[in-house]
Amino acid sequence: EPALAGLETGPPKVVLHATDEAWIRVRDGEAVIFEGILPPGGQYQVPERARAPLLRAGNAGALYVMVDDAPYGPIGTSAAVLKNMSLRVGDITGRIRSASASAVCNDPAGAPALRTAVNIGQ
Repeated sequence: EPALAGLETGPPKVVLHATDEAWIRVRDGEAVIFEGILPPGGQYQVPERARAPLLRAGNAGALYVMVDDAPYGPIGTSAAVLKNMSLRVGDITGRIRSASASAVCNDPAGAPALRTAVNIGQ
């Protein structure tokens, strides 16, 4: 049976997108699931299995969060360190302002997810 166009499958995809170099650490509970530096245009997709992902980030003004390719952010101010930001979809869409696609400067759908830094637990 063919899939119906327009129907979404699975949970929303949450991706961190950097417009400039930014350090990030993503935890799920006590476990660090990713820690590294995103280069300009770099991305990190939060694993769907993460139940309560929290973000700590340096240079938070250079970070946007994409929820199914819809940009939100920036998540902080330039050079600011952000601590314990929830990466749950409801928290992102309820607390962070939406942004235009042009605000992220790079094509967020075209940049590959970054997996070259310290990637723990995958």
